[in-house]
Formats: sequence, structure tokens, C-alpha cells
Amino acid sequence: MAPISLLLDSMSSGYDPHYFAVRTSPQGPLLGLAAFNVDTMLQKQTQKMVKVNLYHVSSVDPSKFDEVLSLAMDYIWKYMHCATIRISLYHYETEGKLQVNADLKTKLKSKGFKWKTVTNEVKSGQRVEIMECPNTTHKDQLDPSLCVIYREGLKREDFHKEPFSLKIATTTLIGNPSTHHPH
Repeated sequence: MAPISLLLDSMSSGYDPHYFAVRTSPQGPLLGLAAFNVDTMLQKQTQKMVKVNLYHVSSVDPSKFDEVLSLAMDYIWKYMHCATIRISLYHYETEGKLQVNADLKTKLKSKGFKWKTVTNEVKSGQRVEIMECPNTTHKDQLDPSLCVIYREGLKREDFHKEPFSLKIATTTLIGNPSTHHPH
């Protein structure tokens, strides 16, 4: 598993970062969390098409992971106008061997993700398997004249115009929450 500092560093390396709670409706129960951004590197093979890096996806209930992943991917396909989604799987050591979470990899494959490459992170010393899923269901979103939101012409400078700070803190409540009254 990647450390939280690596997630935050990676999220700030792209543009148009999204951290969001995954729900089936605005007031529905929290199903999970997702974090992604737009990749800043345009590759020749993508013909200047946008790639999204999905850095985090999790579910409150492990049995709902497929649903959370599907909802996150659906949002990305519909609103990010991207040609591909990439996700990094971090290897971990078990019995002296580096391996990836096979169950997670199987779930990603069922959603259309395929192996792209393996890298070794210099900073962390970790091995990372990168998987990629092409946009096969919402190709109309790649045509600027058909997009549901207007993103054409936006540049990296259009984002992060004001400083952004994300503070992570832990709050611990001791006692009965129903009798707690903030001062």
C-alpha cells in the first residue's frame, strides 16, 4: 500500500484534482472514497487525449468495492473527457517475494484494466504495477462539441489559481457522543 504522503504528492503532480465521497445519491449513504487527477503528460500514443490517474478508490463495505469502482469510473468517463484511466497497484512483500493484491487486480481486469508497465519507485523503493483502461463506453465525451461540461481550452494555469491546503487530522472523542456538547 502506498503511504498517504505519496498519494498527496501524486495528486498535486497533475491538475484538476478530485477528492470525493462516492454515493448513489446526494443524501445517500457513504459507499466509499475516490481520488484522481488529470495526467499532465500527453503521450504520443494517446494523440493528445487526456488520461486520468485514479490514485485511490476504497469502499466502506468491502463487498461494495465493485460498485464504488464502477461509480468512480462512470463519473470519470462522463465528466473528465478522457481517453484512458490509469491506476497504480503497489506491490508488497510476503514470504520474501514482492506481489500485488491478486483479488484487486482481478476486479480491475473485470472493469477493462490491462497491464501497462511495472516501475520501481526511487523514493519509496516500492514496485508499482500500472494498469490502464481505455474509454470504450463514453467516447462521445471526447468530442468537444458533445461534452456535457465545457472544458475545452482550459490550461494547467487555469487550475490552482489560489493556494490549496489539505490538513489531515485525527479527532478522538472519548465518552458518549450523544452527550457531547461542543463549547
